Amino acid sequence: LRTSIQPNQTEFFLFVSTKMMLQEMKVDQEPSDDIIFRSKLPDIFISNHLPLTDYIFEKFSIDGDSTTTCLIDSATGRAFTYADVQISSRRIAAGIHRLGIRHGDTVMILLRNSPEFVLSFLAVAYLGAVSTTANPFYTPSEIAKHAKASAAKMIITKPCYV
Repeated sequence: LRTSIQPNQTEFFLFVSTKMMLQEMKVDQEPSDDIIFRSKLPDIFISNHLPLTDYIFEKFSIDGDSTTTCLIDSATGRAFTYADVQISSRRIAAGIHRLGIRHGDTVMILLRNSPEFVLSFLAVAYLGAVSTTANPFYTPSEIAKHAKASAAKMIITKPCYV
């Protein structure tokens, strides 16, 4: 597989070309039944006139307080402010854009529940690309099937999941 590990701020990311991965693995497409799970709680209102990233950071820009906590890493206790999350996700977006991801492309996020997952998801949203998420504990065959079915052009993951 061809991979690219980005230095400095994004050293935890491994970008994998799905085209190369799918060429190396033979994958059969199997039909599946769609199953939808719904919360027992009422739906929340989400604006349909704003991009997701604008909607998320709306409070930050209204309050004007970049020191408000947005995200806490449960494993380490590290807190990320709205400014931290916005700046980091924009930097990651710029990086994956340089690697060829454009509006409408699909990017697989193969990460555990972590700040890196959130930053990756927002980075993809900043570009107007589509995120598809996969469990890092899937088998290589399951990951390949998911990548093929979603037409993912890139996988964002950590080296330990490949």
